[in-house]
Amino acid sequence: MTAASPDRLDRIESTLETVLEKIQQIDTKVEKLDTDVRAANERTDTYWEASKLLINLAFGLIATAVIAIIVPAVLR
Repeated sequence: MTAASPDRLDRIESTLETVLEKIQQIDTKVEKLDTDVRAANERTDTYWEASKLLINLAFGLIATAVIAIIVPAVLR
């Protein structure tokens, strides 16, 4: 095995530093994406709950209207 030249070691070190910088950039982007996905999930959950409440309200109003029509007709 031959000894590595200082030039080659410098290139390897430079390449490793570049790779490390890229990995750190990727890590930062992944963290931002994770935050964005969590926020989107929270909004989706909120919209889902609001939709369920709206559907329950609609069925309640329909049931009330049906009862308001049927009860007077039966009592006459």
